[in-house]
Amino acid sequence: MTDDDNFKELVLAKTREWNGFWFWRDKPIGERGIARDILEAAKVQITELRSLDQDPPDCEANLDGQFSGIEVTELVQRPTLERSIKAVRQRSRGREPQKPEAYFIWERDHLIEALQKILDVKNLA
Repeated sequence: MTDDDNFKELVLAKTREWNGFWFWRDKPIGERGIARDILEAAKVQITELRSLDQDPPDCEANLDGQFSGIEVTELVQRPTLERSIKAVRQRSRGREPQKPEAYFIWERDHLIEALQKILDVKNLA
């Protein structure tokens, strides 16, 4: 087994079978990586990014020279995610799933409602 094979096994052990681009089983590492990816894409200058043991917030950093707390959360449509994971697992066992993998397309009002629920829960923490 090569180092590349070991690395691939590590990544597969830490990610989710479906919709796993930003999913990492070690939550603090995943949150910090997600925060960095999104903030860098937004052209924000990031220094001293670190995970916190107690949250909120999940991370803190200097963003464009301003000390800031960073909260990360995932927005998924849980039934669609679960259906897709089930289908991937069935395929990996050589079976054709009754319902294939799927993506959920959010309607504006449902998206706003889901985001508001997440914010309400976060604000209670």
